[in-house]
Amino acid sequence: MPGDILVLAEQRDKELDNITYELLAKGRELADRLGVKLKVLILGHGLDSQVSALTGSGVDSVLVADDAVLKDYHPTVYRQVISNAIKDARPELIIIGHFFLGIEMGPAVATNLGATLLSNCVDLELSDSKLVVTHPTYSGTVHVKMEISGPLPYIISFEKGVLPRNILPARPASVLHVPVLTDGLELLSRVIGLREAAVGEINLTKADVIVSLGRGIGDRENIQVGKDLAAALGGAIGCSRHLSDSGWLPPECHVGMEGKTVAPRVYIACGISGASHHVGGIRDSDLIIAINTDPNAPIFNVAHYGVIGDVLEIMPALTEAVRKSPKISDRSVKSKE
Repeated sequence: MPGDILVLAEQRDKELDNITYELLAKGRELADRLGVKLKVLILGHGLDSQVSALTGSGVDSVLVADDAVLKDYHPTVYRQVISNAIKDARPELIIIGHFFLGIEMGPAVATNLGATLLSNCVDLELSDSKLVVTHPTYSGTVHVKMEISGPLPYIISFEKGVLPRNILPARPASVLHVPVLTDGLELLSRVIGLREAAVGEINLTKADVIVSLGRGIGDRENIQVGKDLAAALGGAIGCSRHLSDSGWLPPECHVGMEGKTVAPRVYIACGISGASHHVGGIRDSDLIIAINTDPNAPIFNVAHYGVIGDVLEIMPALTEAVRKSPKISDRSVKSKE
């Protein structure tokens, strides 16, 4: 595969998301082994600070699509600009995040270019000069390795947190401004405003401590047991997708790739099996504690500490212990500033 490698950067609120650096580390590794160039594409408006960060991130080239029309995300516009940039750069491998931007743009761009897409992967490696991806299945309990074949370019998307974020040494990087051509593009929708989801007293993305509940709590009324533990710790309550989809807790409590990506000091997973889309949203946590009756639950693969047992017995015991400990109960654990 002699063609270059292109990474699609993810950025929000003028900051590069951590997943961008994870993708760049994997891209640099493969580019060095293949003897090709590593490029990164970023879209938006007013990107000076992000471009500056990318030029020092170990890439060979930064492709910049900076235009007022890209200020707000619009799938039709972004698909067109990304597709055009890929056609001009002619990479043979495109690495994107299975995240806010890439989760929609991967299929859209692949369809537009007639490319080969493998989404929601957890690893990518060279084996006998061929690219092999690792993809989770059966809720992350089994990982399947597949050799890539099909029309070029290859587009591979990765969950957040599954790739190591290595600090790459800076190298001279060129900056190329790519054209943003949208004339004649039929837009079937338009952005009329952005609204943040309502949050509780403590924002999950800023909480120091999160007690997160899964289907292992059994019944809806048992949510209060988790709330009691969260309150004792001065933390926030979170949940798996099953609970938010069932209406047991509001969507803003959903932790995972399709919900909130969090990085608390302490994350306590109670009755959560640890599907890949959930694990991808908690990997930046400083300390992960898992409680589950199933000793083979995937959550134990990422937890720093694991407790095999009934959450409805363990959570009340923890709550009582916390309340009796002045060192913990008297401390106010508020959201991160």
